[in-house]
Amino acid sequence: MSRQRNAKKVLASILALTLAAGYFPADVGIFGALSTGTAIVASAEVSPEVTFDLTVQGSWGIPTSGNNNKSGTYSNGTYTIGLSASTNFKQNSGYLLLGKNGSYLELPEFDFDVEKIVVNGASSASDNVKLNVYVNDYAVSTAATGMKSSMSFDIDSEYQSQGNVYKIKILNDYNAQISSIDIYKKESTTPTKVNVTGVELNTNETTLTVGKSETLTATVSPDGATDNTVIWSSSDTSVATVSDNGTVTAVSAGTATITATATNGTETTDDDKSATC
Repeated sequence: MSRQRNAKKVLASILALTLAAGYFPADVGIFGALSTGTAIVASAEVSPEVTFDLTVQGSWGIPTSGNNNKSGTYSNGTYTIGLSASTNFKQNSGYLLLGKNGSYLELPEFDFDVEKIVVNGASSASDNVKLNVYVNDYAVSTAATGMKSSMSFDIDSEYQSQGNVYKIKILNDYNAQISSIDIYKKESTTPTKVNVTGVELNTNETTLTVGKSETLTATVSPDGATDNTVIWSSSDTSVATVSDNGTVTAVSAGTATITATATNGTETTDDDKSATC
């Protein structure tokens, strides 16, 4: 028993150390760490919305030979791209060859907002190739150099909306060897709802003669509440009525309670906040 307890203490120490350091040794099981109550959260990998595969000859109808291909539009049956070359372009086995300075590949319009474009190069590509993404003649990302690995271009927020036509342009005298292009959709985010925590009236009591009116003011807390709409009501409309903007009118002698209620935009009353006068 003492050996088992000692072994557990050693294992717990190792787990605590490796979790703090951010790695796991090969002989320590992750499930052992989970069984001690430690939560391990892995971030979800985001997949591209569209991928243009440029590795297969004939799939786009791009010329596979020639030394003077200057411009043209080509389709894979779903999307159409445009090519413009200062020297030449052609479809080689495994990649699209596009060269050189000033040459570009024009993407089609997308029916979704684009957050990022990733250009993947062939293993034989030069790491000196400089690229950037343009809309018309305006650079909408930060230029990057290197072609052997993925080149990622975050699109400026004002140019992410659907309908933009993006051009991937070469900015120096090197040939680009493009194997694929990944298009990442901008995911919509739902704003965090801020509930009303309280309502306060500008007065707790008022006296009116019949036929006279007074407008009450309701202050909703916090200032940044998502829905700060206030609903006004009277406990006895034969004595006093209240309008949608908080104007109270005396109808007859008597006492009535005026209530201002913030519903947080929901039908349930569980989260209602109110104040009375």
